[in-house]
Amino acid sequence: MNCKEFVPLIKDFTDGTLAEEYYAEFVHHARTCEDCNDELEINYMIRVGLEKIDNDDFSSLDIKGDLSLKLKKYEKRANFLLKRQVYSSLFFFISEIVSCGCIIQLLILWRFF
Repeated sequence: MNCKEFVPLIKDFTDGTLAEEYYAEFVHHARTCEDCNDELEINYMIRVGLEKIDNDDFSSLDIKGDLSLKLKKYEKRANFLLKRQVYSSLFFFISEIVSCGCIIQLLILWRFF
């Protein structure tokens, strides 16, 4: 992901509507690009800060820490999705091999009858 792709996704991230397919790249870019990380922090602090003021919620004013936790949460979710995709592909591959084996056995049995 580059900066041009990252910046428009900041709003979705702060709103909690970022599509799961972008989680891994978004978090990676936020951690590796200082300019985009600064932009994310500013937008997040404004958005969350205003929400807290509107809701009279002053329980946690560590907005930067909240952002860090949210990025970690998205990273964990991205890792889970990747693992699920790998395991699904592996399961599909194994089921195809088993199916082929069953068909071969049926053909061998059919030949003898």
